[in-house]
Amino acid sequence: MADHIECYKEYLAFEEGIRFVLKALSFSFWKGRIWNNFGRVLIPFLCLYFSSCCFEAFFIPTASLLQQMISIMTSVAIVQIFTKITSILYSEKDLNNIFDWLRDIHRVSQFETVTNSAKIHLKRSINVTKILPKILCGSYYGVVLCYLLYFTYHDAIVVTVIGFSPKENQSLILYKIHQILSTVTPTIFLCISDYIVISIAFYLIGVINILQDMIKCLNNPEFIAEEKTFINSLYILHCEIIEKFANFVNFCYYIFTVQHLSNTCMMVSIFFILGKSQEFVLYPIFAIILVQFGILCCFGEIICAKTENIFKDLYMTKWYELSIKDQQKFLILMHGSQRSFGFKAAGMYDVNLMMFVKVIKISYSCCAILYSFT
Repeated sequence: MADHIECYKEYLAFEEGIRFVLKALSFSFWKGRIWNNFGRVLIPFLCLYFSSCCFEAFFIPTASLLQQMISIMTSVAIVQIFTKITSILYSEKDLNNIFDWLRDIHRVSQFETVTNSAKIHLKRSINVTKILPKILCGSYYGVVLCYLLYFTYHDAIVVTVIGFSPKENQSLILYKIHQILSTVTPTIFLCISDYIVISIAFYLIGVINILQDMIKCLNNPEFIAEEKTFINSLYILHCEIIEKFANFVNFCYYIFTVQHLSNTCMMVSIFFILGKSQEFVLYPIFAIILVQFGILCCFGEIICAKTENIFKDLYMTKWYELSIKDQQKFLILMHGSQRSFGFKAAGMYDVNLMMFVKVIKISYSCCAILYSFT
């Protein structure tokens, strides 16, 4: 593959892995009307079943306050997983557009500077995709293990079977097995969905870094004089970033919205429980909620900051040394880069570090209101 940079094979392996997992989740290995129409509904339906089991556990008569609140939090968390899996499974077109574009980004450019920049930033992105599964699985399953060990040791049921709530002096072995399956299985879906979203976000950041490196080349008038099509390439890449970022935000629309709402609800619950109980199991749960939401807000902050800097970087170049014709193209490029873009929850609220701080403040305030009624 002489027309692609070195890490292209690794990217193809990454893309093939994602496509294989999506086929497995949507049961699309077999062709047929039934599988094509209903295969992708089965996993979301399973998530709704697990969430309903958690919600029903809230009404167990012998359940403590801790059990009830954890049941509600688990139910909300699985609704979040349901939203992520459903959004990904039903956004095949947007994902294909992004993957096809990333394949083209790996092509060797006619400009050596662009090729060298792509080698650095895309290699960095593929390295992240290799480490990411270990981090996600280790952190999520570490919390799930603490969760299961604590409630198994205390003979507490936070995930029951719909229509079959445990009774006094009844054996809980089957309920515990069901509880393990109902928490371990959705965690697999959570790892997969977060891996896909975070990996694509890292690639988007890498391509934005390539664009910024291209802008720095404009400070070399000799380079521009030799390469008349460079500004055209710069403009095309900027337009492609905006278009593919729109595809990414499109399939993540409900993911960002539901994650914002669910994390707020879970933070309110965890603050409330910590005021009533100081059980050790609450701290890893609280930590993973903060980390999960914090990562999303950090990505939103980084992308927004980088796209804000595009206009500044363009303005600080030696654009006045360009020809009149190139200056006209450059003016269009600057006009298109004036407005930064980033993640939005519900299409209205910017997902950034300011949102992270506000959500924590709002959660704590809501918890204080709840305390005033108890």
